[in-house]
Amino acid sequence: MPKALYKLMRAPERANPNPVFIVRGKAGTTSRQVSDKLLCHDCELRFSRHGEQEALRLCYRHESGFLLRDTIAPWAPAVCANEYTAFIVPPAHVHKAHALTFFAASVFWRSAVHRWMVLGEPREPTELGKYEKAFRVFLLGEAPFPECAVLFVSVAESANPDNVVALPVVSRRGSFHRHKFHIPGIIFVLLVGRGVPAAYASLSLTAPEPMLYTGDFRNDDWFRGMLEDAGRAIRVGVSGGVHI
Repeated sequence: MPKALYKLMRAPERANPNPVFIVRGKAGTTSRQVSDKLLCHDCELRFSRHGEQEALRLCYRHESGFLLRDTIAPWAPAVCANEYTAFIVPPAHVHKAHALTFFAASVFWRSAVHRWMVLGEPREPTELGKYEKAFRVFLLGEAPFPECAVLFVSVAESANPDNVVALPVVSRRGSFHRHKFHIPGIIFVLLVGRGVPAAYASLSLTAPEPMLYTGDFRNDDWFRGMLEDAGRAIRVGVSGGVHI
């Protein structure tokens, strides 16, 4: 995750302002970024300029608000359902969709190609398998977003969402894999594999007419489970924003 995201997770008003990390049920605080020598300087700059800077500007920031939610608020919904509302991204804001797509792809790719250490515990790579190269050449600007994948982005409907960051996880869904991660106020869901239903492509952020979704994240089983883990950590005296 970007270094600047760690600054967003700090709680300076607390005795221990450092973010909480929860790994395999173990909770603790640290000032250390989850980092390692993986990219060259030019690639680091490319990832920052093409995605990270905009994603961090748009996500929830406890000191300045939630720009992406405020941007979406005046848009006319394309679909209203019980648990979510879908919006087609207007042409004037498509650059935001492109930046979020690039940011998500960079996070998923980095999680897939390296074993990262968190609180001294190794995290197994969330592998992309034979599709890893397709994401790598996309990030290098040598190919469009991979045809084998679709990306969905959900935005918290709350003006003050939970200050939680979740590192990527992956699970199998029949004939494809689902990858997910979360930054404050935004959930990214990547479906990868030839078995991804064709109809999903036109409903995603990577569609020709990109779509964003809003909803109550507490209706998401994965997110609700993260909050339960975070709650247990906080009850035992660990403070600050939460990384899971």
